Amino acid sequence: MPEAYIALTPVHWFYLVGVLVILFTMILRKDTPLVCIAFLFGIGVVGKCSLAGGIQTIFSSIIYAISEFREVIATIALVTAFSICLREAISGTTPPYKV
Repeated sequence: MPEAYIALTPVHWFYLVGVLVILFTMILRKDTPLVCIAFLFGIGVVGKCSLAGGIQTIFSSIIYAISEFREVIATIALVTAFSICLREAISGTTPPYKV
């Protein structure tokens, strides 16, 4: 049986470094979205060999995340709205709304 070799490309190494940096950022209890966006851009630049590829990767990932998590976001919004309505019904007062 022939041996199968896995070739690790620069994109793989960049991804590994990104995961480690994101984990280190989480250990430091800092915000990770900016780090994630930066590494998404970097993966796009390295993988597609252009700055436009980096920007395209960011927008594609945002669209994918929205399509995957749409139900979760809607559920959280509805539960939050329900809890606010319930709190208002129990207290009998309506808090002032900010404009």
